[in-house]
Amino acid sequence: YINGNYKSLYLSKKYNLPYYKKIDYICEERKKICNVVTLDGYKLYWDSDHYTLDGAKFYGKIIYNMDWLNIN
Repeated sequence: YINGNYKSLYLSKKYNLPYYKKIDYICEERKKICNVVTLDGYKLYWDSDHYTLDGAKFYGKIIYNMDWLNIN
């Protein structure tokens, strides 16, 4: 959804908010690798847009470890 992404980027700049790209936690761009299953082999997506419960937990841990939200 390109227009939504541009709108989100515009608003983040306008209000000085952080802007996070989904690709940053889904893929390792330098290695050209994207996750499709958890480490235990469970699928990450229910369909093309929605995570499974295992997928949400998997990506949640990645986001937490990236310290995107600065949660202590």
